[in-house]
Amino acid sequence: MTNVREEILSVLSSVSNINITKNSLDSDTNLFKSGYFDSLNVVQFIVAIEKKFKIKISKNEIKYSSFETLSGVEDLIKEKIK
Repeated sequence: MTNVREEILSVLSSVSNINITKNSLDSDTNLFKSGYFDSLNVVQFIVAIEKKFKIKISKNEIKYSSFETLSGVEDLIKEKIK
C-alpha cells in the first residue's frame, strides 16, 4: 500500500499541475509561498484529500497552519484516519 505522504504528493501534483516526486518537496516547504497552492486549488486539494482518504475535514480544521507544509497536511490526515 502506498503511504500517506505519497498519496498526498499525488493529489498535490494533480491539483497544482506541477510534477511532484517524493524527493522534490521537503516536509517544511511552504506550499503557498512556493506556488503549489493558491486560494482556489487549496479548496480543490481539500476536496480531493477528503475523497482519497475517505475523511471529512471540518471548517474548524481548515487552518493555514494545517495546509502550509507537507508535514502539516500529513499530520492532519494521520489524525483523521486513526
